[in-house]
Amino acid sequence: MLRLWRIISWGLFLLCPCIAAGLDLLNGPESVVYDSVHNRYLVINMTGGQIIEIDEYGKQSVFASGLVNGHGICISGDTLLVGSNYGDHPGLNGYSLTTKQWLFNILEGGKDAVNGITVDTSGNAYVSRTAMNLIWKVNLSTLENWAFAGVSLPNAIHYDARNNRLLVTSDVWWTPVYAINMVDSAVSPVGSFTGQFSGIAEDVFHNYYVAFFNYGLIYKCDSNFTEPPSLFASGLSGPEGICMNLKDNILAIPNLLNNTIDFTELFVTIDADTTWGCPPLEVSFGGNSDFAVDRWLWRFGDGDSSLIQNPSHVYTGVGNYDVSLEINSGTNSLIRSKRNFINILADSIIASSALVEVNSAIVAEIYARNTTPLNVIRVPVEYDGTLGLVFDSFSTDGCRTSYFDTVMETSSDPDNKRNAIKIWNYNVETPDLEAGSGTILKLFFTASKSSIPGRTANICVDGYSTELPSFGGFRIQEYFPIAINGILEGFVCGDCDKSGQLNVLDVSFIINYLYRGGQAPHPSFAADVDSSGMLNILDVSYIISYLYKGGPRPICVAN
Repeated sequence: MLRLWRIISWGLFLLCPCIAAGLDLLNGPESVVYDSVHNRYLVINMTGGQIIEIDEYGKQSVFASGLVNGHGICISGDTLLVGSNYGDHPGLNGYSLTTKQWLFNILEGGKDAVNGITVDTSGNAYVSRTAMNLIWKVNLSTLENWAFAGVSLPNAIHYDARNNRLLVTSDVWWTPVYAINMVDSAVSPVGSFTGQFSGIAEDVFHNYYVAFFNYGLIYKCDSNFTEPPSLFASGLSGPEGICMNLKDNILAIPNLLNNTIDFTELFVTIDADTTWGCPPLEVSFGGNSDFAVDRWLWRFGDGDSSLIQNPSHVYTGVGNYDVSLEINSGTNSLIRSKRNFINILADSIIASSALVEVNSAIVAEIYARNTTPLNVIRVPVEYDGTLGLVFDSFSTDGCRTSYFDTVMETSSDPDNKRNAIKIWNYNVETPDLEAGSGTILKLFFTASKSSIPGRTANICVDGYSTELPSFGGFRIQEYFPIAINGILEGFVCGDCDKSGQLNVLDVSFIINYLYRGGQAPHPSFAADVDSSGMLNILDVSYIISYLYKGGPRPICVAN
């Protein structure tokens, strides 16, 4: 069963069950390789000189730059090998997969100095040098290198470990796949299937997949190239350096001519009718396989499992769950896993409730709790009430979202006292907001001059008109959190009798409370005008100094 997904030109990654829009960095993707340690794909762009990494959710970022006319990409241990024929480092380059640092450059030689790249199990790399009609061998420990074999216009290259040989395709029309003997470098054709092949990959059962660039085709060949090939995929746009993700049994196909990558699941597939929601969430799963299955084994990530092909399962706990399906067919055992496949959410957006000083700048904090990474947050705000708030500005300084690259007002309606703010990452290289909780936005207001203590304003974040609170990320494109509204109540610092102004009567109120058993100020911190954290005679002196001696303005700290 052929299952095809694609990263399309605006960055939708359908290998993940959830999708999200983002910037697309693919620009003539020539070759792709899977990094199983870091669970990502790495792509060399022929145009633009960049190596692009694509994580498991489809988010793209730049791994390295400066490689012009990139060709070929391969992994040996912690080293990424990639070819560049112009630019800062023409030739064969090495990068650390862990640190992304550039390590070395050899085989400098101009156009077509490097095309395809593969590695054996002994620490050697083999490079097709198309214009030189040669296969070059590189000792990756010493970087010593030499001509290994001659092939006319060699292109894609693959090390066949099972038979200890190199398989090479040629840019010459209607030529077969060639095998190169690792001992004497002898070159011989493999089978009778011919074409102008641009890529080759091997699956876990040692079947081979061969790309035909000009016709937009992928053919599947048996392990010995003896049977007639079968058409595996068509309608592609310049398929080049394909690769097999042996961990997940996925064939990755770069389309050079339309800046996309196709991902095809092989052998075992997993589906679900939904991948996110609030608990309890019932999910119906579907499993399929190319094989006659003797046993199905699902693991749902929460400790439960099932032995039927298409089970249902109820998730009750908040979190992100890995799901796997293992099948047994005769002597074959295969596992398909999807990390963080099911997302059980209890996310919320909350407007703070607080006592606020009406003669000072009023700040309303907006909090968020998210259980999955986010790259966009929409916050609609209404601020009606008797406090008479006027919206001044907004900021993410000091918030969890302070590093987001874009914060903008998407709607402004001061007459109806409502605004909408969008916090998002336009640049795909900006990190997502990891799961957690805390302040994401600060809203700044001033109160009406006629406001008196006790008047309130409702800070509502549950939406208005077409503006709704929403979260989004690469795992889940858009969803709607629980919205909890807040209330701001105004007070005047030092106005203990709630008259709306600070005067000598407030001095009497404090003295009466401190020494005569009078009524306590409310709120209590409204009388702590020197912000000492204590209400005492010093606050009386502070007010008198302010009223009659030009002393500093009272400052109360809400608690």
